[in-house]
Amino acid sequence: MDSADRFVTVLQHGRREAILSAFAHTVVDLGYTAVTMDEVARRARLSVGEVRELFPARPDLVAGLIERNTTAARARIEGARRETVGVEPWTERVRVLLTRYLEGMAHDPAYIRLAIVEPAALDDVDPAVKIAMRDAYVTSTLAISREIAADAGLVPLDETTVHFVSAGMGELVARNIYRGMPPAEAMLAIVEPTVRVLELMMPKAPAATPAKVDAS
Repeated sequence: MDSADRFVTVLQHGRREAILSAFAHTVVDLGYTAVTMDEVARRARLSVGEVRELFPARPDLVAGLIERNTTAARARIEGARRETVGVEPWTERVRVLLTRYLEGMAHDPAYIRLAIVEPAALDDVDPAVKIAMRDAYVTSTLAISREIAADAGLVPLDETTVHFVSAGMGELVARNIYRGMPPAEAMLAIVEPTVRVLELMMPKAPAATPAKVDAS
């Protein structure tokens, strides 16, 4: 890649981030249904044409925000996974991982509003994008579950269970927010209930049965 191509790439990345940030602030201030491409362009200090060049319509902005959030969330989970290797008991490691993940999510109020407060906004998004978002989270969670289970001698979670736990966490956060709890507090309030659920869903693995010795 020559210097001209690098300049274009950097410029497009900068515009993309400016547009997504403008979109996020607009969602928080006005709600998704009130978002217009004109308003996003105004806040990003770009023309509507420049915005539409990267994000042709509102659903593309939602998809872009989901992608950015998912990438950051996976990075937080992976960083916390490395930092908590060897932490005991295993429930404390899970507690730290959940707290780190949810603290990061709490700093993205636009994502919270789209995914929890105004979930109908995601109806506009290509189902493949939503599936990819869920799969990225589930893949990371499954890998960590298997690692923790192997270290602590537990039964690891399966993919279906991870989906159930994830959905339950979202419902708990939504309930907390609807009751007037600030988003950051609403997110962190589900750490302990989630740890208790995982304790029930990840019991000790049964001891291996010794092989019978043929005495004949």
